Amino acid sequence: LAQTDTRLSVAFVFWYIPDHGDFTVTPYWHDPGFRSAIGLLTSTHGIDVQWFNLAVDGTQQTLRQDVSAGKFPFILAKGCWHTPADKAMRGDLMRRAPPGVRSGLFPACSSPPPLDEVTGVPISMAYDVIFFDKEWLRPVFAHHPLAVHAFGVDTPATFNTSSGSGW
Repeated sequence: LAQTDTRLSVAFVFWYIPDHGDFTVTPYWHDPGFRSAIGLLTSTHGIDVQWFNLAVDGTQQTLRQDVSAGKFPFILAKGCWHTPADKAMRGDLMRRAPPGVRSGLFPACSSPPPLDEVTGVPISMAYDVIFFDKEWLRPVFAHHPLAVHAFGVDTPATFNTSSGSGW
């Protein structure tokens, strides 16, 4: 998809209910590797991350409209299997996306992906890329053709653009 400037827009989809109830505050993730990676995407790699908290009323409709309009060449979600973020992504978001839009999931859990009730394949296969955060999870995602160790505190180079990956 064509971008209007040299920066790349990425949608970040998640579900977060803050303890303090103030949805205007950017969520604080308890994972320093993830926080650092999002910061690096913005500051070093020319990526504008637009946050979409599905727990906020009206966010899912705005996200659907933006995705349908082709505003994002990549949509990243954080959540475990069958959480609101995963359900939204595998539901209608990825179907609304124009051709060529890629999707990724950072599973916020260590359980293997369940099998899709219809196709019988792991639901992780609905995503173009899976980002796992701990090296010991590598075997869990060995079935996926593009499973990338990223975001975790034990990741030596999160989003190393010289890695040869198209992402």
